[in-house]
Amino acid sequence: MKIAKYCFVITAFLISMGIYRLPIGPVKPSFSQIAMLVGIFICCFYFLLSSTKTVRRNMLYPLGIVLIFYVLSLANALILSKAPKVAFDILAVEMVGVTFLFFLPFCIQTSSDYKKIFWAFCFSAVFAYILNSYMLLTWVTTGEYIKSVPFWNLYETSDYFSRGSTFLGFPRFRLPMSTTGSTGPFLALCGIILFNMYFAVKNKKAVLALFIINTFFLIGTFSRAGWIILFVGVVVSMYQLRKTKLLNINKFAFASIICLVLLLGLLFAVPEMGQLFLQRFSLETTAASNLGHLQTRLLGLQKFSEAPLVGIGIGNLSAQGFGVHTHSIYTSYLAERGIIITLIFVSFLFLITIQTRRKIRSFLRLNQKYEAIIGISLYSGLVALIVGHVFYEIRADFVWLFYALALMYINMKVFPLTYDLELQHRGLGRHEIARGSVS
Repeated sequence: MKIAKYCFVITAFLISMGIYRLPIGPVKPSFSQIAMLVGIFICCFYFLLSSTKTVRRNMLYPLGIVLIFYVLSLANALILSKAPKVAFDILAVEMVGVTFLFFLPFCIQTSSDYKKIFWAFCFSAVFAYILNSYMLLTWVTTGEYIKSVPFWNLYETSDYFSRGSTFLGFPRFRLPMSTTGSTGPFLALCGIILFNMYFAVKNKKAVLALFIINTFFLIGTFSRAGWIILFVGVVVSMYQLRKTKLLNINKFAFASIICLVLLLGLLFAVPEMGQLFLQRFSLETTAASNLGHLQTRLLGLQKFSEAPLVGIGIGNLSAQGFGVHTHSIYTSYLAERGIIITLIFVSFLFLITIQTRRKIRSFLRLNQKYEAIIGISLYSGLVALIVGHVFYEIRADFVWLFYALALMYINMKVFPLTYDLELQHRGLGRHEIARGSVS
């Protein structure tokens, strides 16, 4: 079973790199897809062989809601879609997400098991730093935009590179998700985690350095949705940390000054990037983009009025020549899936957010600071995603994995800290507990 546990971590790690797409519709299979599918099947196999299938009552409700959401979405695609390839390519991402929501929580035995997957998600951002550094170095030395990464064939056409991959001539950091609209929110979620873990770990300098590097690459995506998610997540985190007396104002003020100085230094090292960062806030510079985004959202509401209950059908925006989304997941869901499925999805988001907050209180009552701060980072990320979905349609595997991380946290049994450490020392888990091996 140890092999299965490691496969959980590896699969979570690969999924969070954003390179997984099911071989459905226009998507061609690759080694990474096959590896991920194998990971999913191992997850299922581990679950079926598990001697106990303990599910906390507070996790049953979000699981039931998300299952209804996916079944209704699948029925919508089968009955209403006029572009099945597009529809099932969209649903493939959700299918992976639903699979992880149902199976990942069951691998948790102690908090140490959870931390492996939690940190695997966060540190997979290192691949974003490496790949985007390569892209930036190529642009600085040759003045050209890369269209692919060696040994990693992400792209088949170059049309996107002449439009969305640059901002006033500067290459936007879009790797490893291939689009800035996904890479930005991914780095924002990692930034929220790093911000919170600064107050939990002993090696604060290393976490602060990672936060600065992460923020630099997030800025370079020029994804305003990503910036909003990070800002909202940090503000919510500060409120929660202060409320639970886990925020040291002096340490925070010192870290903020250091972070700001070093971040400005990085931006000045690439002057074009620093200048464009300020221009990205200018309504004059981004007027066309803002108008286009507003028009697509209004289009979504218009299509919603045509079929408010069930929507026009998943993929039908694309079939009618309007693109694949409306720059907001809520207006896209309203347009293609209708009010019923949209409300079910929103209910799922709010329910796991509330349950995560309750779990934080459980750890605080036992004075388990580290686990409580992990929960605060998840709670802040969930709130930030709920807000971020208004500004962009963030439909990617890493979002669903983040939801799965929250469910895993909710399902984790709360032990007194000394008891959890004793289990780790003796190598015992929930199987032994279930069989009465722990006295």
